[in-house]
Parts: sequence; structure tokens; C-alpha cells
Amino acid sequence: MKHPSLILANPLRTVLVLAAFAALTSCDSKSGTIPPISADTIYTGGSILTMEGDKPAYAEAVSVKDGKILAVGAKDEVLKTKGDATKLV
Repeated sequence: MKHPSLILANPLRTVLVLAAFAALTSCDSKSGTIPPISADTIYTGGSILTMEGDKPAYAEAVSVKDGKILAVGAKDEVLKTKGDATKLV
């Protein structure tokens, strides 16, 4: 086992190792994928204007989690963020 001062000698490497460990342990052990995040609310059926790129475009749906946009785009793709407690508007 390395002496603790050797671990602290390279703090960037320590942070990278901890970040990699956190990412790997958050994966679903059966499929190896990151667990899905469920939206709080999904909005559909209205005019959803995105300001992405040089030309504005319309989307079919948008999902929101904790007040932040989780997904925007085609309704069937955005509905993949629906969970048991997701409110559909």
C-alpha cells in the first residue's frame, strides 16, 4: 500500500481516479448502462420553439427535471424520460 502522502502528491490523478470510480459504480450492474433519469414533467402538444443553431426549430416535446431541461425533440424520444411520477402536460 502506498503512503498517503504519495496519493496527495498528484491531486489531479486522485480526482480522476475517484471520478472514474464514481462513474463505474453508478452503472447498472446487469446492463452496464447508466440508470435512466426520470423527468418531473413532460410537455407535449404545444409550440415548442428551440433556439438551437442559426435557425430556430420546433420540437414535439420537452421534459424537465428539477427545473432544468432534460430532453427536447420528437415526442417518442422525449417520452423515454417518463417515470412513474412524471406529470404529462
